[in-house]
Amino acid sequence: MLKNRLITRYFNENNIFNRENKSTLFFNHNNVHWNTKEKDFSRILEIIILELKIIDVKYLQMQENTENSNNAERIIKERNKLKIFYQAKKIGEDLLNENKDIFISESAPCIGDLLKRNFYILKDKRDKFIDEILLPLLKLVESGTFYEWKKLENKAGLWRELKDNETMPIGSEVSMNFKTGKNMLKL
Repeated sequence: MLKNRLITRYFNENNIFNRENKSTLFFNHNNVHWNTKEKDFSRILEIIILELKIIDVKYLQMQENTENSNNAERIIKERNKLKIFYQAKKIGEDLLNENKDIFISESAPCIGDLLKRNFYILKDKRDKFIDEILLPLLKLVESGTFYEWKKLENKAGLWRELKDNETMPIGSEVSMNFKTGKNMLKL
C-alpha cells in the first residue's frame, strides 16, 4: 500500500503537474531515467518523510500543554525518529552504493547536465529502488526504534541482531550466525 502511494505521489509518468499530484519528485525527460530536481538521496528521503508525516515536526518541540503524558511520549518518539532519520540517510547512501545498477546502465544514452548535477535512477529500476531502498528506510524511521546495522559476510544489505524475545516480522529475511548462534534480521 505504501509502495503504491510512493509511486502515485512521487513518480510522474506524464511529466506534468496536476492537482492530485502536486508533490512529484521524480519526472521523466526520456525513456531511460527518472530525474529529480534534488541534489542527493538524503534530500529525497527527507522530503518523503516530512510529506508523509512519518516524522511529525509539530512534536519535535515541547507543546504548551506539557502536562499531558501522551504528548511527552509522542515528543520522545518523534525525537527518536529524527535520530533514526540521520542514521537512515547514511544507510541509504550505503545501500545505493551497493546497488549501483539502479543508476548505471551501459546502454543508457549520454548523460546530460541535469543528470550530472541531480539525483536520478534508471526508469526500469523504479520498483527495485522503492522495494530495496525507500520502503525499508521509511519503515525504519517510522518504527522509532534505534538499531545497530551491520554488513554480514557474503550477504547483501544491512543486518541487525534479532533479540531473543522479538518475533520475526512477516516477509523478512533472517540469517543465523552459526558461530555465535545469533539470528540476524535484514533491513
